[in-house]
Amino acid sequence: ICDDYKVLGRAYENDQQFETALTNYQKAIALNPTSAPVLNRIGIVYAKKKEYERALEYFEKAVASDPNASDVIGNLKQTRKILAKQNTEAAN
Repeated sequence: ICDDYKVLGRAYENDQQFETALTNYQKAIALNPTSAPVLNRIGIVYAKKKEYERALEYFEKAVASDPNASDVIGNLKQTRKILAKQNTEAAN
């Protein structure tokens, strides 16, 4: 069932229906709280919505769940760069 919600979430995400995607991903996480792929997808959706703090939270959870997931590590690094740039711009 967890995979069903993940597939639905991905379909809605691909259709730019981010809130519905998040709802399905959250249902998947309720069934499997340490699913790095789902945590990563949630982070990606928040990044697409430009909610980088929330994205970072989920990428960190995904890395904690699977420290060797290179795609998640890449997303985490990219999000940290974006936030650092925003903080620098805000300080100027």
